[in-house]
Amino acid sequence: CALVPISFKHTKTKRLRAKLFHLQHSAHSSRMDRKAQQELQSKILDATTAGIVLSLIFYRPELFNPWQLNAVQWLLGAASIRAAIAFYDHLVIFLIDTIFKSRLLPTRTTGKPVRYVTLDTKSLVYLSINALHEWVFVQRFCHFILYSPDVSLDWKDVGLLNTVGALWVMFVVLDICYAPCHHFLHLPAVYPLIHKHHHRQHFPTRGY
Repeated sequence: CALVPISFKHTKTKRLRAKLFHLQHSAHSSRMDRKAQQELQSKILDATTAGIVLSLIFYRPELFNPWQLNAVQWLLGAASIRAAIAFYDHLVIFLIDTIFKSRLLPTRTTGKPVRYVTLDTKSLVYLSINALHEWVFVQRFCHFILYSPDVSLDWKDVGLLNTVGALWVMFVVLDICYAPCHHFLHLPAVYPLIHKHHHRQHFPTRGY
């Protein structure tokens, strides 16, 4: 009679372990299925975006080359923009370190090496796309300033409102557009497809 409760308890324990194993396996399979689905969605999004950009390059090349530069000039311009941005980054660091003497973040002063994730192939591709995007933006921005009838190039038209005031408005408009767009990238349905890769770095040492 004493063996019956022990046998019953042993059987019940086995059933509970089997049920727990089944739940863990189901959860693992669900995570794998969701990850595979997200990877497929990300590839479709990347392919669609690449197709749109390539079609614009083919049908509207003036959008990417408003100055009608040849290939060598276009590439030299892109390299010059990268050099200018690198100079600007070092200039900001110099001003912060030597003139403003701002204090470093605690994560930079503990002596413990900052965790840095090495750039992989995907990161290099993204950075290259971003660099080309910046170069195209600079071209179109300068072209607009030079040829737009809404922008005066006469020094007598320069004033406080269209310089310092315009700069302040630019930052306000930038934040108004940036904040909701950045929030959109953090939505659970969108975050794994686009923005997740950006947050591989917990303590960034480059970029802005």
